[in-house]
Amino acid sequence: MKKIESLNKIEPFLYFLLLILQLLPVVLLNPFVSLDGAAHLYNGRIINTLFFENNSLTNHFFEFIKFPEPNWSCHAFTALLMVIMPAWLADKIVILSILILGALGFRLLTFELNPKSGWMSWMYFPLLYN
Repeated sequence: MKKIESLNKIEPFLYFLLLILQLLPVVLLNPFVSLDGAAHLYNGRIINTLFFENNSLTNHFFEFIKFPEPNWSCHAFTALLMVIMPAWLADKIVILSILILGALGFRLLTFELNPKSGWMSWMYFPLLYN
């Protein structure tokens, strides 16, 4: 019984250690290739061009529609980051944000459903990069 209690005490530390280890490929690989990362960067560049360059060729072919599409928030976040940093770093920050928020959100959900279910939140790690 004491082993289970001691494991439950160090479980949050082990969880965050494994999360950091899972995030290392994104941090260490340059570039980190994802399926739609290039599309997000391209759309972010188009959004920046539409907002900041009035007489560009892009303005003749694209129009900014203010209707909030479901995927728009990620493009807007990428566009904002690309104003202050290079595209490769903005892409890494977006990917890291998605991975961290997904893992922590699932952990909070498991604790909301059952406060003693810390180990159940580990089920998210095989799905982290999906």
